[in-house]
Amino acid sequence: MTIETPPAPRAGVRVADLQKVFRTGNRTVTALTNVTFTMHRGEFLSLIGPSGCGKSTVLRILGGLETDYTGDAAIHGASPEALRRQHRIGVAFQDSAMMPWRTVRKNLSLPYQIAGERVNAAEVDGLLKLVGLDAFADAYPSQLSGGMRQRANIARALARDPEVMLLDEPFGALDDVTRQRMNFELQRIWLASQPTTLMVTHSIPEAVLLSDRVIVMTGRPGTIDTVYDIGIPRPRTAEVTRSPEFHRLVDDITEKLFVGAAPSGEVPDEH
Repeated sequence: MTIETPPAPRAGVRVADLQKVFRTGNRTVTALTNVTFTMHRGEFLSLIGPSGCGKSTVLRILGGLETDYTGDAAIHGASPEALRRQHRIGVAFQDSAMMPWRTVRKNLSLPYQIAGERVNAAEVDGLLKLVGLDAFADAYPSQLSGGMRQRANIARALARDPEVMLLDEPFGALDDVTRQRMNFELQRIWLASQPTTLMVTHSIPEAVLLSDRVIVMTGRPGTIDTVYDIGIPRPRTAEVTRSPEFHRLVDDITEKLFVGAAPSGEVPDEH
């Protein structure tokens, strides 16, 4: 009898030997060194580490926004710069950055317009329904709560079925109660299509709740310290966050993070 080996997960994101050096005046600061990791298609991975360790720099490199680096970075076999030019990368940051003079529906239509495509009204309607904002399609950002604006921001990041979704502290500006609620909302939204997702966060419980794996980075110069496989079945409920396994993972990552090397020196505009 022949036993078939299941196919290996398809490569989604590949980062190899990334190094980033900032030069400010006469100073040279190494922000990243030898950063190497891979993500499978459809994986949700979080980066966590001390302030200034280069987490957001990794995100900017994969978003095609930072091109002055050494090493290799690829998303589904293409360079981040090429995918950015094709508008194939979805991003959502702490500041929702919604255009205040456009309705929610028109904000979600922006990725199509920027790409020079006809707006896919059916897809926009589907995204509005997915994030629970179909009743607020014609509202303006100022008429939404902080959590609602971030849901719209995530929906916009999902427009045009991006190759990867990059999240940089998407809930960092929200109060604790709203942030916890948005964690479960993001899980629900992500489970609907499971886009390849890389998130930067300072919240260890948030990372454990949402991720398939959590990467802990060292202090500057940032590199990979430890990778944690979460392994908790989805969907993850509020009850899961009270489980011994959840708390063990949070405690292990917390200990690793706080016994790691503290950052030294300064890197401009980086967390």
